[in-house]
Amino acid sequence: MNPGSNTFLRGFTAVMLLHLLQIVFLRILSLFLVGLTQLLYVIPIAWMAYQRHQTPRLQGILTAAGTTFLLNAICDFVILQVGLSAIP
Repeated sequence: MNPGSNTFLRGFTAVMLLHLLQIVFLRILSLFLVGLTQLLYVIPIAWMAYQRHQTPRLQGILTAAGTTFLLNAICDFVILQVGLSAIP
C-alpha cells in the first residue's frame, strides 16, 4: 500500500473533525446552519487540495461536505414538517 492511497479517508476525516470543532465553538447556530457554515472551512481546504493536485483528498473533502449538507437538509425538512403539522 503506497503512502498516498488513504488520502480520500484523510480528507473525509478532516472535514468530519472540523464539523466537531464547529459544533463545539458555534453551538446552537451550527446545529441549524451546519450546511452553510461549513463553507467557511470546506472551501479553503478544498482549494488547498486542488492546488496541490491531491485529487483523492479533494474527493474525500467534497464527499464529506456533500453528505453533511444533505443529511442536514433532510433533518431540517423533517423538523419543519413535524413543526408545521403540530400547528392546529
